[in-house]
Amino acid sequence: MDTTDLSIRHPRYDLRSWDVVVFAEAAFFAVLSAAFPQSGSVSVLGRILPRGYISFMIAMGIGMLALLAPLVDRNKAAPFFRFLRTFYPQAATAFFFTEAIILSSLVFHGQSHDQVFMNLDQALFGFQPAVVFGPSFYSSVWLNELMFGSYFFYYAMLAITPWIPWFTGKKQEAERFVFAFALFSGFFDVFYVLFRVQGPKYWLPQLRSVWYSQFEGGLFVPFFQHLFDQATLSGAAFPSSHVSEATLFTILAARIDKRLLYLYVPLSALIAMATVYIYAHWAVDVLGGLICGLLLTPIVLKAFGPFEAAGGRIGTMLGQLAQPSVNQNTKRRSGGKIRP
Repeated sequence: MDTTDLSIRHPRYDLRSWDVVVFAEAAFFAVLSAAFPQSGSVSVLGRILPRGYISFMIAMGIGMLALLAPLVDRNKAAPFFRFLRTFYPQAATAFFFTEAIILSSLVFHGQSHDQVFMNLDQALFGFQPAVVFGPSFYSSVWLNELMFGSYFFYYAMLAITPWIPWFTGKKQEAERFVFAFALFSGFFDVFYVLFRVQGPKYWLPQLRSVWYSQFEGGLFVPFFQHLFDQATLSGAAFPSSHVSEATLFTILAARIDKRLLYLYVPLSALIAMATVYIYAHWAVDVLGGLICGLLLTPIVLKAFGPFEAAGGRIGTMLGQLAQPSVNQNTKRRSGGKIRP
C-alpha cells in the first residue's frame, strides 16, 4: 500500500523526489567538469574553448531546470507540460552518461580495470566470450540483426516503460518509476566516473582493429556501425547499464501488469546476450548488471517515499523563503495592505 503523502507541499513550489536527484547529479558533474576542463575542445563563435567549461554550463543549466520545474503547477498545467515536467530526467540522463564516460578517462588519470575483468572471464569460462561469440557469426545476417536490434530496443524500453502507467491513469506510479530510474542511473553514472572499465572492444586489439566492419546486416547493423564510428563509449562497462536497467524495467513492468513479463523477460535476456555479442561488455559485466539490478531495484523503489518527503520539506522551506518578497510586492500594489 502506498503511504506517500503528496499533499504536504508548498502550493507554489512543488519540489519532487526526482528533482532532488537530478539537481544533485547535475551539481556533481558541474564540479567535475570545472575541475577537469581539458576533456576536449569546442568552437564557440569562432573561439576554441575547453570542452569541460561547456559541460559545466550544461550541467548548471540542467540543475537550474531541476530547480525551476517545481514552479509548474501539476494540478493546473496542460497535460503536455505536466508530462515534460515529470519525464525530463529521462533526457538529462543522456548528458550525464556521456559525461561519465568522458570524465572516467580523466579522474584517477584514466586508470582502467579491464585486465581484471578479462581475467575473470577467462577464469569463469575458459575463453573470452566477447572474442568468440560475435565474431563467430559475422556473416549471419538474421542473428546480427536480432542482436543489434535487441541492443537498440533497450532504448525503447528505457523511454516507454515509465510512460505506460502515465497513459493508463496511474500518474503516481509513473512518478515513482521516473524517480527510480533517475536514482538508479544516477548511481551508476557516478560509479562509472570513479571505476573505469572500457570493455573488450576497446581493450582487446583483435576486436578494436576490425571494429564492426565484419558484421553483415540490413537495418540495425548499419545503424550501429555508423553510431559506433562516431561515438566513444569506453569507460562504462561494469556493471552493464543495459542489463541492470533492463532488469529494473522488467521489475517495473511487472508492477504495471504481470503479463508484460512475457515481453520484458525475453527482451532483457536478448539485451544481455547482445552486449557480449557486439563485444561492448565482458561477460562478467552482464552478471554484475543482473545482480545490481536485482539488488538495487527494491531499494530505489522504497526510497521514493523518503525522497518525496524530503523534497516536500525542502520545497516548503524554499517557498516560504520566497514568500516575504511576494508579500512585499503585493503590499506595494495594494497601497500598503496585504489582501487576504
